[in-house]
Amino acid sequence: MLDIALNNYVQAFDTTPQKIKDVLFADFTSSAIKNITHRHNAQNNMLDISATIGYVLVGLIPVKNIIEVLKLEAQLDQNTARNIAYDIREQIFAPIAQELASIQAQAQNSWGQINVLQPQTMLTVAPVLDESITREKLQMIPPALQDHPALELPTKVAPAPPQNLPTEPKAIDNIPPDNRIDLRDKRDTRF
Repeated sequence: MLDIALNNYVQAFDTTPQKIKDVLFADFTSSAIKNITHRHNAQNNMLDISATIGYVLVGLIPVKNIIEVLKLEAQLDQNTARNIAYDIREQIFAPIAQELASIQAQAQNSWGQINVLQPQTMLTVAPVLDESITREKLQMIPPALQDHPALELPTKVAPAPPQNLPTEPKAIDNIPPDNRIDLRDKRDTRF
């Protein structure tokens, strides 16, 4: 995730040219973002994609790094991030290419200061089993059976079924005709 402080965003926004600010708040920009995310089946990532576009427009992220940021922020694969970035460049950035070029030096400086936080795997320590308090499974023998010898379980294995025992289901011919339902006939007269 990107670690961009609010005051850095406000400061970058204040120095952004007016034509870029107009594009940032334009209706066609939001509808273009909606169409692009829909086209690439990334509707669930629309907020992350629009935030990335905003960061590029105010000069916090260079245009050349948009694919990398889309992969990181919106958790997209390389191909989808590339296709979305191409559509963004064509539909949103192309009309203001000169203005964006004028803030790319500032964007490169800002990009060097932004801390990119990589997701980390957190190690968890399994709790240690306190063996001082454990339950033992007790075998309770009723007092009346304590004098008797222990019961022995049968050790014999059940014999296999005879070979002539039918194992197939009954044939449908054994069912009387009046109890059969013809599923091919849609008009059942019993109901």
